[in-house]
Amino acid sequence: MKTILVGDLHLKAQIILPMVEQKVKELGIKRVILLGDFTDAYEQERNFDLYMNELDYLFLWKSKMKVFGVEVINLLGNHDVSYLTVTPRSYSLQSADGFLSVGRKLLKLNLQIAFQLDDYLVSHAGYTQDFDLEDWHFETITENLIDNLDNLEDHVGKARDGEYFLGSPLWADFDHELSCLPNPKYQKQIVGHTPQTKITTVHKGEFELVGIDTFTIIPIKRKPFFKEIGSGEILLYEDGMLIPIQLDWQNDKVFEKLNETFERSRRIATLHGIILDFEKWSITVDDKEVFLTNKEFDIFVYLLEHESKKLSTSEIKSKILVRYEKNATLTEIIDDLNTKIQPLEIRKLSDDEFIFER
Repeated sequence: MKTILVGDLHLKAQIILPMVEQKVKELGIKRVILLGDFTDAYEQERNFDLYMNELDYLFLWKSKMKVFGVEVINLLGNHDVSYLTVTPRSYSLQSADGFLSVGRKLLKLNLQIAFQLDDYLVSHAGYTQDFDLEDWHFETITENLIDNLDNLEDHVGKARDGEYFLGSPLWADFDHELSCLPNPKYQKQIVGHTPQTKITTVHKGEFELVGIDTFTIIPIKRKPFFKEIGSGEILLYEDGMLIPIQLDWQNDKVFEKLNETFERSRRIATLHGIILDFEKWSITVDDKEVFLTNKEFDIFVYLLEHESKKLSTSEIKSKILVRYEKNATLTEIIDDLNTKIQPLEIRKLSDDEFIFER
């Protein structure tokens, strides 16, 4: 069956799926597979309306596609599962009632863990040597199956700052886990989860591993206020062949729509005499303004809020770094941060403890 596969949406369904729908009509597509992570996006933790509108749109879009004779398969992502197991994360919607509403709406999307597309096993993050398929992975997730999700949700690999060697099919890192130690039972896999600049295929012996998470955006300090990391490609499957299809993703209209729906922090606060600009990610001390990266700014604010308190590496990772893709150690980040904020300093007390005090 002629199929389109779409990577992580992260609250951008109303922008991306109309483009997908156009390709569905042009190419005569009969099936669309959405690879999960419908929820959560940078700085949208309090954007209740966006979450509700996105999930309602997804439900209606699937219903519309059914009328057109197009099957829509929705897979579960690591960001989505927290709402089903009711385990809020730092990057989840920060509203108790809203959080529960998201979970209820996700269940209506008839999510599942995996889908078998002829020779290709499709899932959010992929099956490494640590995980085998189970029959229920192909079933629609109902309230009766939610308890089965705990192991998949908690099994985070070291590449994502977890305690396990390899991540689950919701968490496996494409570059450092799946590509290195794929499960030999499933030699052809298509996944999202790990941001790619374009659709990426890894050939390793008999293995063919395809990463299609190409819609990642990150907030930046100045206009257009967002930066696109990926190319905005989707994947066409036809008669055993995989063909990347480019969407009209990298243009001003996309930025305009993002600015219409996504919230941007405009807060300025003063804490312990230091001015914090949450839009520009800058700190001002003694009339000197210093610009930081988003990650550095979040770490600095957290340490400032806990001034003179010893903080462990694991605490900082679980509270702050869990929302970011891993590309540097905490020690490296703090070393760079200290270079920028002199004469202020974050002191390293040991390999596992830091403190900020003046």
